[in-house]
Amino acid sequence: MSLFYLSVRNINKAKQSAVASASYKSGESLFSERDNELKSYKERTVMPETHILAPSHAPEWVYNRERLWNEVESVERNYNSRLAKEIIVALPVELDKENQSQMLLEYVKDNFVSKGMVADVSIHRDVNHNPHAHIMLTTRPFNEDGSWGNKKKKEYIFDEKGNHVLNDKGEKKYKTIALTDWDKKESLIEWRKNFADKVNEFYKLNGISETVSHESYENQGIDKLPKQRLTLEEYAIEKREKERAVQKGIDYEPVTFYAKGNKEIDKANNELQRIAKEKELLSKKIVSLSEYREVRNDDLINGLRSIRKSANLSTDDWKSLKVVAKRISGFVDFNSAKSNISKLDN
Repeated sequence: MSLFYLSVRNINKAKQSAVASASYKSGESLFSERDNELKSYKERTVMPETHILAPSHAPEWVYNRERLWNEVESVERNYNSRLAKEIIVALPVELDKENQSQMLLEYVKDNFVSKGMVADVSIHRDVNHNPHAHIMLTTRPFNEDGSWGNKKKKEYIFDEKGNHVLNDKGEKKYKTIALTDWDKKESLIEWRKNFADKVNEFYKLNGISETVSHESYENQGIDKLPKQRLTLEEYAIEKREKERAVQKGIDYEPVTFYAKGNKEIDKANNELQRIAKEKELLSKKIVSLSEYREVRNDDLINGLRSIRKSANLSTDDWKSLKVVAKRISGFVDFNSAKSNISKLDN
């Protein structure tokens, strides 16, 4: 079974800049109006493949990356507002670049754009064995006229007489109603399942026998522990550490927290695999022994019955044989039994 990876996180205004995040992921220099600063990062060895996808009623300016995320930071006025939702997915290495891109864009259109989100997609292929994509999503829908819509609304609470219910401070009580389902756990589960289905669809179209699953190892019945995916920074640190170990002729030892944890997980998984193999071998031995007894049992029993009928044994002889038989309670192999039958027969 191939690798499946999809994670979701929120970009919060109190801690991050949506403009800076978009700049880093797209490889494009963007000016941030919030802090009057040009957000620019070092050029990548392989420039990201970028796309902006939007619903048909979104304004034309959303296709301008710099304006899009400046508008987002402007409309989200609270200091701790959620500016964007970011989804990171691993792209299957079994597919070529064209199929990876087509598969991803179809998935984004079906699961996010169709629901009213604008998606800023950046595909990273800096490392051959780790192609992946960052999908930045707007958290606020657009109205049909192209203006920003609301994320939620207030719904006041009334008593049975139709009067406002008040709190301890005499203020009208209300509950908050979300106007989208983008933050629900059920939506996340659906996005994960749909991505696995889309990958499997493209595997099938390309004649690849591999499959992926969005479910945990436990739910799939796989006796294995999942590992923690390293960030780009952690991966770079571990790569340098491996190169240093090779140069010095020493064993590589991970240095970052999750890399150390992954090493312990590898040990545990190897032990689980060893135990599973031992169980499989034991199961085969038991089946083989059972089949062996079934094949040999009829001939052996018939031979013993024949000898027993023709044997002229006294009552004491039979008692002695019963005592011996009772003591030999373990398994007697076929060759030994056959040899003893022959001796008795003679």
